[in-house]
Amino acid sequence: MAVTPDGGDTSESSTPPSSERMAAFPRKLKTDYYYHLGLDTDMDLQGIFGNVKFVVLMGSAARAEFFAEAMANAIVSKSMPKPAVARLGKTERYSMYKVGPVIAVSHGMGGPSLHILVNELAKLCDRAGIIDSVKWIRMGTSGGCGVPPGTVVVTTQAMNEEVEPFWRCVQLGKVVKIPTDCVDMSFVDAILESVPEGISAVKGKTMAADDFYEGQGRLDGALETWYNEEDKMAFMKRLYDAGVRNIEMESVAMMGFCNRANITAACVCVTIVDRLKGDQITSTKRELSRFNEHSIDVVSNFIAGAMSTTSTPAFRHNISPYAQALACDHYYHLGLDTDMDLQALFGDVKYFVMMGSPTRAETFAEVMANAFVEQGLPKPTVMRLGKTE
Repeated sequence: MAVTPDGGDTSESSTPPSSERMAAFPRKLKTDYYYHLGLDTDMDLQGIFGNVKFVVLMGSAARAEFFAEAMANAIVSKSMPKPAVARLGKTERYSMYKVGPVIAVSHGMGGPSLHILVNELAKLCDRAGIIDSVKWIRMGTSGGCGVPPGTVVVTTQAMNEEVEPFWRCVQLGKVVKIPTDCVDMSFVDAILESVPEGISAVKGKTMAADDFYEGQGRLDGALETWYNEEDKMAFMKRLYDAGVRNIEMESVAMMGFCNRANITAACVCVTIVDRLKGDQITSTKRELSRFNEHSIDVVSNFIAGAMSTTSTPAFRHNISPYAQALACDHYYHLGLDTDMDLQALFGDVKYFVMMGSPTRAETFAEVMANAFVEQGLPKPTVMRLGKTE
């Protein structure tokens, strides 16, 4: 969807798949460099990212790393093999981790930083062949609006500082308003249904501001404001009456971009202060750590649950229960075992091709890689696995 300054849409269909909404220009480049990620299209993006089902975005690099480990443990809790946590790309601007079919990546603070990331992420997903199926979740912290600290808010609509469902951006000197009313409520409800016991979660609108202080109506910034406490509280009550339950700095850019790209997306943020009661974040370090874990627990539990319901083959009951019960099953003749991250290695496999000789297997693997190229797909890496005796 190409959005025009008057709010128009140049696409012929209102809901084309994401792959049809990607810009043509980057696809024509011999090599497209995702500079801020440290990745490019000369890499085997389909081989690396082809099995990804969820992309989880969050503010800080430390939180991305913590979430990646929590995600791996959540997968184990659903009786699935623990995937390896792999760091990808460079880390000057963003930090990216791959955990089986999940990407965890930091986006920095604010809409502009997030917008750089999602552009390169979307192009990456497009080249990896997953843009039409992958789901995105932004996770983080926020200020509450009429809800106590520690409450997880799942966004039903992203609003700008003018309390409008638009992401306002400037292109070629012109203001463009991109609608953000694209939330898939079935996705929101599915996330809420998976909230672990003991965590309070609600759904509501989210207001995103361009800064932390005056843009969010705070009085505790460095400079004198034109408004006073009474003005601030009137605005906070206006937000609450409009259905806003939390305030942060990224959701409107996230949902505006995902609306243009037709990517299924959600925002899941925990509150660390109730703005109807004050501006200052007074919770202890331990309390803030626990609050942070709330949103992490909600998102990781939802994804692990979704994986457990889709990853079990229909014929699993024909597999020997004795073999499944082994702490470690050694596939001696292959040189593999269940302590390895078999899901990461083989989770995207659709076909097994068997033949008599090792030489023929090696030749076929190279021929198969070239066949991908002939179909206009990126050439996958040929990897030898296990032992060869």
